[in-house]
Amino acid sequence: MKCISLRNILFGLWLFLFPLLLMLFAWPVNTSFLRIFTLAALAGALVGLLFFSWPHRIRFLSLLALLTALFSFMLFPGNSQIDIAELQTQSATEMIKFQDVPYRWGGESRFGIDCSGLIRKSFQNMLLKEGAITLNPFLLRGAIDLWWNDATAATIGEGYQERTRFVLRGESLNGIDSARLQPGDMAVTTSGIHILAYLGNNRWINADPSKGKVSIFQIPDAANSWSLTPVTIVRWNKIKG
Repeated sequence: MKCISLRNILFGLWLFLFPLLLMLFAWPVNTSFLRIFTLAALAGALVGLLFFSWPHRIRFLSLLALLTALFSFMLFPGNSQIDIAELQTQSATEMIKFQDVPYRWGGESRFGIDCSGLIRKSFQNMLLKEGAITLNPFLLRGAIDLWWNDATAATIGEGYQERTRFVLRGESLNGIDSARLQPGDMAVTTSGIHILAYLGNNRWINADPSKGKVSIFQIPDAANSWSLTPVTIVRWNKIKG
């Protein structure tokens, strides 16, 4: 029987990191432990990539140069002079893509999502997309910031460390003048247990625990309990990149 070398064992563990990372990013529930574990797995994958390319000097130097350029790019200040209202509108479009995704408490993926997860994940996806298209590391760091800093519906309604700002209060969604709203505005119930988002044209979207999925409804709607409860309207105020 051939002796299994330490290098072969390390290589097998390194290969295992890639499906593990895919599983971690797809896992619906995002917790502090999983975020730290994901960063550790990602760091291990990158270190292993350099380690196993070491015998091939050209490949090693090419990878080292690529990773150095990537990290340097992410540290570059980028353009922070952005139209937050336009980005919020684009995030509303991202939310629609989650329609009919199953509700799951603490979820933040297409395999399951909750009300605050829908808000944060959609804005995060929009920042990633816009940051990649415009090559703006400020937006990419903003997406990472949202991924790292979890928030409940109540936290988003209370300012989310200055990421959101107060707009108005209403006795119900049915009674709010839609002319005062922008697509992407968020409605947090006064109890702080639920959050919805405005899509425009009197349409609202939410990850509804009572329906068990992400759904869209149009106001006025006397049959939907979320359209009848008092709410605080907030909108995105700042991107922390």
